[in-house]
Amino acid sequence: VNNCGTQEYAYFQFILDHYETMSPMVSFIQGGSLTENPHIIYDMMVHIPGTTYKSLSRYVKDAWHFQGLKEAEVEIMRHSFPHLESKTTYLTDWRGMFAASREQIKVHSQEDYLDINKKLCSGVSCGFINCNMETFFAPFFGCDVHHLHDANNDNRQQCEFGVSRGIAPSVFAEDHLKDGNNGGTKTNDTSWSRCGNKTVYYSASTLNGMLLCMNASSAKRESSVRGRGGILTASSYSEMLLNENWRPDLSNLTYKKPSQWSYIPQHIDN
Repeated sequence: VNNCGTQEYAYFQFILDHYETMSPMVSFIQGGSLTENPHIIYDMMVHIPGTTYKSLSRYVKDAWHFQGLKEAEVEIMRHSFPHLESKTTYLTDWRGMFAASREQIKVHSQEDYLDINKKLCSGVSCGFINCNMETFFAPFFGCDVHHLHDANNDNRQQCEFGVSRGIAPSVFAEDHLKDGNNGGTKTNDTSWSRCGNKTVYYSASTLNGMLLCMNASSAKRESSVRGRGGILTASSYSEMLLNENWRPDLSNLTYKKPSQWSYIPQHIDN
């Protein structure tokens, strides 16, 4: 892989190299991922049928609008998610780690990925070395609260909205040391919005934020293949979060030195 100084190029080159043989779900993570999210292995391995996109950083907050963007970044936005151009801010995940489904990845053509990689490697066409893709990933792969709402403005009766109180990914002491926390506070609630077959779960926090998008049609197909049947509901997902029973043993780890990390998942008796 060419060294263009950014993980985004490597991510998209992988997609180009495996476009016709893509796995059903692909996780994109950094080399030092454990400093970004101590729960990264757990988050990668836990799969909910119908998932189209999920943040793997647990770092979710507003991104500012496209101030100072150069032509290439504006082109990416206008081609892939033009609805955000009118927004002052937009909720998205940060730290550049996520998982996306094959169907969502292939919404974009090979030419789209090749074009973005050319911009990433040009060195001059973007205002930032990564063309702002770190905060573009969620809307690029269709996990976007604003798009879900805006697309249904003319028919809002088809949408449902709710908040699961006291339900959010667990927080442990180690989370407060992870890169990018910057003294952030945890969130206790998880909001959800459902329009038609699409559902997004979201909560803003640099500690235990969530951004997860699901497609009920995909969930039904996937569950049928697995022989389980049924579609995951907002309430059943909330129950899964509430009963999260995993934590890492981080007693011998030194933060910001990825080579010293070891990882031992433990199950806690309820």
